[in-house]
Amino acid sequence: MGAGWVAITTIATAIIVAVGTLLTSHMNARQIRKGKEQDYARQDAVAAKAAEAAALLLAAQQANIERTDEVARLAAEADRRTGRRLDAIDAQGKIIHSLVNEKLTKVTEQALFATIALLPHLEETVIRMRVGGVEPPKEDLKRLEDTKRAIVELKKVLEERQKNQAEVDANAKQAAGENVT
Repeated sequence: MGAGWVAITTIATAIIVAVGTLLTSHMNARQIRKGKEQDYARQDAVAAKAAEAAALLLAAQQANIERTDEVARLAAEADRRTGRRLDAIDAQGKIIHSLVNEKLTKVTEQALFATIALLPHLEETVIRMRVGGVEPPKEDLKRLEDTKRAIVELKKVLEERQKNQAEVDANAKQAAGENVT
């Protein structure tokens, strides 16, 4: 149990800690893809453990700077690979988000057009009843008011969607410009 055994034990500990850190990074990448709030909390805990492991690694490796440099190089390489994977996942998420938003906008537009098309029929029914000397039932009048209100609300929703999409597009262009430089 001389100095050689201590050095081997220290190196083995560093390798175990480094492997643990790399495994933790891999687990974090999988959790991020799931995109759930629970995963974010778990990532915070893993990051804290990784930071603690890194601090222990630095303290244990005072005598083995060359080994620490190699571990850091390998960790940085893994981080770059993980970053590329996350960028690809982010790009896929943006495509899916765009498609969902486009579909939702189309559905909202169709609902608006259908509601607008219904409005004249409801108004005509009420007018005909009144011309015929009959006061329309409260349900018909309520349906007419609800239809008018729905048209206003659907128009607001579409305006808000257009505004939000313009902001998203501007941010995407800005981000693309930053990535190019």
